Amino acid sequence: MLANYTFRADSASMVLSELGLELEFKPLIQRYIKFFNSKKRVTALKAKIGHESEESLILKMASIVLKSNETLEATLLKMFEKGNADLQKFELEKAIFDLAVQKFCLEITSLEDLLYKLFSNYFGYNTYGKSRYKVDAHIFVKTWMEHVKYRDLFKALSQKVAKELGIAAELKKLGIERIRNCEIYQECKQAIISWILAHLAKKEKLNEILELIHSRADHIWFEAFANIYQALRYAALLFKEQSTPSFASFKEAVDRPQAAALCHH
Repeated sequence: MLANYTFRADSASMVLSELGLELEFKPLIQRYIKFFNSKKRVTALKAKIGHESEESLILKMASIVLKSNETLEATLLKMFEKGNADLQKFELEKAIFDLAVQKFCLEITSLEDLLYKLFSNYFGYNTYGKSRYKVDAHIFVKTWMEHVKYRDLFKALSQKVAKELGIAAELKKLGIERIRNCEIYQECKQAIISWILAHLAKKEKLNEILELIHSRADHIWFEAFANIYQALRYAALLFKEQSTPSFASFKEAVDRPQAAALCHH
């Protein structure tokens, strides 16, 4: 039996031995041999080796290439930030896409395709309460929005996607009951502010306006519109508390609280 066994000390076998991995991982090493052709990368991977699966090993390889954490989410964020050229160089891009397909239950043709599908899905979840993909898809987007390091990247890509998909026009077709929970696009804030202005001008729906402003405080775009929201809130409170406001115009109702605030500095 041993005579029929031929041991070939090829590069994949040597890497397998160096990493202390089971023989079952040899096809993976052969598949991504470009990655393993660097002693530096092999050494870096060896330091991360534990109880491995093919998925965990691929993510650790990607983390070395991208200088990211070893989760799929961290890998995708780094890809959205830096692009996928480095992963393509080592033929790891498809492997990461395959993992994303499993996690989110969607088809992926490119990194941009994934971005647009994730944003579109979250918008649908915000406005209609429905997700086309697994719950992990909108959890990923929500976590991204709250990630301090990647928040600016999110905003930049959100504006790009909104422009490409014509989100401003889409929002005009929806009532406030649909857009009140929308947070993914800056255009959502603008649409809500327009609705508030329209009803403040008529001095109506004041309680709903105040509740709506309060509910937006923890959303990603709130800071950019904080002064506007504060002015609108003051106006709504004044209209609500005074049965016969003495303001000559709606503009005065909005401007006066701001002027008063300045006087106290």
